Amino acid sequence: MSKTVFTNVQVLDATGGEPFPGEVLVEGNRIRAIAREGAQVDREGARLIDGGGATLMPGLIESHMHVSFLDTDSLEGLGFVPVEEHTLMTMKNARTFLDQGFTAGCSAAAAKPRLDVVIRNAI
Repeated sequence: MSKTVFTNVQVLDATGGEPFPGEVLVEGNRIRAIAREGAQVDREGARLIDGGGATLMPGLIESHMHVSFLDTDSLEGLGFVPVEEHTLMTMKNARTFLDQGFTAGCSAAAAKPRLDVVIRNAI
């Protein structure tokens, strides 16, 4: 399992407390340890990334998303988009969510049957 340590970061741990200087150990896709400034997490065999003082926080969760709804004048317009193009545009929308820090989401509805499921499985 890959190990990554983010050093020199302001840790926003989502507990409601103020961000604090420290470092974070990530193994695979899980946060395994957080150390406050002056302490260190286990760095053995880990890739080190200097955060340059930037804020590091857990992924955001979107609780009501419509990743397959495109910028159209009406919902009826979605029916005229060929499924192949709609799939690609939906993937682009999903990428936008990921780029903005959302790592999980609940699809509230899809513009076409299974479109959101296909995108989820591809990611």
